[in-house]
Amino acid sequence: LSSVGTIGLAVALIVVLVITQQGKIKNDPNGDRTKASPTIVGDVTGISSASYNTVGQLDADLSAVKAINDTALTSNGKPELLFIGGEFCPFCAAERWSMINALSRFGTFKNLNQIRSATGDGNIATFSFYKSSYSSQYLSFVPVEAEDRNENALVTPTSAQLAIWKKYTQQSFPFMDLGGKYVITNAGYTDTDLSGLNWTQITDDLKDPSSTVAKDIIGESNV
Repeated sequence: LSSVGTIGLAVALIVVLVITQQGKIKNDPNGDRTKASPTIVGDVTGISSASYNTVGQLDADLSAVKAINDTALTSNGKPELLFIGGEFCPFCAAERWSMINALSRFGTFKNLNQIRSATGDGNIATFSFYKSSYSSQYLSFVPVEAEDRNENALVTPTSAQLAIWKKYTQQSFPFMDLGGKYVITNAGYTDTDLSGLNWTQITDDLKDPSSTVAKDIIGESNV
């Protein structure tokens, strides 16, 4: 091949590789799982009591919470809050904001991640519990991020977790079992209220109890 032909072939190969790689990428790289900003986490977990009281349960969807009477899953001798979600899921994306806010009142998170739901599912700024930890003297929080942002298997539920998940849903996300007393099978507010916002914009809105975002996230957290 001439030098011109060689260059042309190389360019063609690069184009083919780029197109092939683009076909494999389902989500924008800026939405992939990264270590959560301490500032962002601090803003979510540091809501004032005055804000909690002002918001109350304003915009929360109480129908998302269902009372049950089932055998409680336990961990380390404490009642267990089981969460099963998917990183791609927009409803899970919304729910995690409230979960982190609520659970921070009873314990401490470590190693949270920031992530976005799948591009085709709202691309909503949220968190992932994958490989995170939570310590509390009151309860055990057991998160199962069953699928990643590309809907690939990530964490496999145990047989006991799978059984209660199947009992109350058709293995849909999100799912929470609160000590066998309540289950939550949907987000407690409209996930699209977070559309187009980044993490900083959401936490800035959380500081204003009159904002829709604060009413959504804090209202659900209060529930």
